[in-house]
Amino acid sequence: MTISEPLPIDLPDVESLRCFVAAMRAPTFRAAAREVALTPAALGQRIKLLEERLGGRLFSRTTRSVTATELALALKPAAERCLDAAADCVRIARGPYAALLPPGVC
Repeated sequence: MTISEPLPIDLPDVESLRCFVAAMRAPTFRAAAREVALTPAALGQRIKLLEERLGGRLFSRTTRSVTATELALALKPAAERCLDAAADCVRIARGPYAALLPPGVC
């Protein structure tokens, strides 16, 4: 995508991507929820929101296990790159350009 191309309207939010990546890395949703400082129910809601936004299931859930789907495995590298880019934005804004931002932003 180039700068001149319009952004898709239905982009996933960064917080949902952060929850997804945590769920992919952690052995359980409970551990992933701890990593992102949410309850397991709140993490599950974030994952569900992301699934609805993307139009596909990211995890197969049973009462005893959660398994990543093929979609989740394919999405993980792109989600990690997105989070890295968001972190870069924060580093830039809090670095030498912080003085250009309105008070209270950083």
